[in-house]
Amino acid sequence: MVIGIVTPVQDYRMAWFLNNMLHKSLRKTDDHTLNDGLNRRQMSFSRYVFDESITKSVFYLLENKHETDCLLQEMKELDYLLIIKGDYYRNRVNDMLKKIRTMEEVQTAVLLKTDEIRSKNNLVMEDMN
Repeated sequence: MVIGIVTPVQDYRMAWFLNNMLHKSLRKTDDHTLNDGLNRRQMSFSRYVFDESITKSVFYLLENKHETDCLLQEMKELDYLLIIKGDYYRNRVNDMLKKIRTMEEVQTAVLLKTDEIRSKNNLVMEDMN
């Protein structure tokens, strides 16, 4: 599941707000990096992770925009992506969306259809199962 978030806040504050609102413990980890073959350079996007072993779920907060780079080119309006791996939250995602939308700092949050994301390969990470 992928939730797109529009907000002007910086990544560490977004992680803090999500941790408080959703009762999680997202922690900063190594940046998510991609090679831009077209311009022959590496792009980096801030990444936070929380492994919730009791529900066998993993949460990733990824920066969608960094400087002039965009992780999902077709969704440039999104500032962050909250990726939830595992089945536990599949039936709870609408409740999570409602909570995220109530955050004063968040302009909007939407559930993305992963099969409609053209550049979803940019979301593939070694530690994402």
